Amino acid sequence: MSTYENAPATKMLATYCACCSRPLVDAISVETGIGPECRKKHGYYLEGASEEARKEANVMVHHIAIHQDGPQVVAAVARLRELGFTTLADRVLDRIGCIRIFENDGTLSVATPYREDAVKPMAAIQGRRWDRDNKVNTYPASMKRELWDVLKIYFNGMTLISKKGMAVIS
Repeated sequence: MSTYENAPATKMLATYCACCSRPLVDAISVETGIGPECRKKHGYYLEGASEEARKEANVMVHHIAIHQDGPQVVAAVARLRELGFTTLADRVLDRIGCIRIFENDGTLSVATPYREDAVKPMAAIQGRRWDRDNKVNTYPASMKRELWDVLKIYFNGMTLISKKGMAVIS
């Protein structure tokens, strides 16, 4: 039996906020893909943005609200960043729980969401140290392949952010 909730046209509506994933309850929020509090709080009303940039950002936010995660969201967040909506892009990335990797002086700093089953394999990589101040694991850059193998097993499909940009681990 076909109902409103599973009708094909309904799938085009954003039902959850792109920033906080709470249900959207008013028409403007459903149209934009972001709730009223998040619009105020996370830079949706960017000062100095052209009307063209604002319209494109609206399309990107709506796209994020519909998909919630995955490669489509990564591409939309990257475009938001290019358009100057960095606060909004950062908020979406925080919500979807990204993996962040940065290389400094031959050391990889890696921040991942907590997964109990990944703790031992991540800790077993030779040369791993815990950076208490920054709350990240650090690894010698020479262990990049081993680290990548562990990330693919335990964080497959998640968004990865590095100095080279954003990607989805696969």
